[in-house]
Amino acid sequence: MALDVDAARPVRNNPHDIRRERRMMRAFQNPILGPLLRRFGGPEDIVQMGMSFWSSRLILSAVEAGVFTELANGRQYEHELADALGWHPRAAGTALDALVAAGLLRRDRAGRYANTIRGATFLDRSKPSYVGGLMELSSASTASGWSWTTCCAPAGPAPKRSEGTTSSSPCCTRILWRSGTFWRE
Repeated sequence: MALDVDAARPVRNNPHDIRRERRMMRAFQNPILGPLLRRFGGPEDIVQMGMSFWSSRLILSAVEAGVFTELANGRQYEHELADALGWHPRAAGTALDALVAAGLLRRDRAGRYANTIRGATFLDRSKPSYVGGLMELSSASTASGWSWTTCCAPAGPAPKRSEGTTSSSPCCTRILWRSGTFWRE
């Protein structure tokens, strides 16, 4: 069953809906009631869950590139790290500053980056306490495995499969075909 966009009911600005929205906004902005409402009914946790892949992808990319292992040799400037890791100079500063914000790197006043204690302990490949291998394995095994969820989520009949899958097939069909998982009617 496909979604019929033309049959969808238009959104109307009902005066009661607008008043309810205004009351909710005032309640969220109230200095006494607001924090309680935000704790139990606010969108922050939903947004945080939806955007959490950014921080995980940042850390996974840094681990895969060997940022923490490179910084185990000592403090380095942004351009030195970019050269050593093969990163583009414009992207390096943003990524390194995000790792500083995540608490895994520190930057001194001279602009040199260094590992924090947590970064040095758990994300340096030369240490026995290294946990980045698990993250690299997880990244490699699940990244392509979950990329199909967005394109396969729409409701409707399953697409028919054939041996001659072409590049015009849905992306999820190509991923499932490549992984050996086949859809059958």
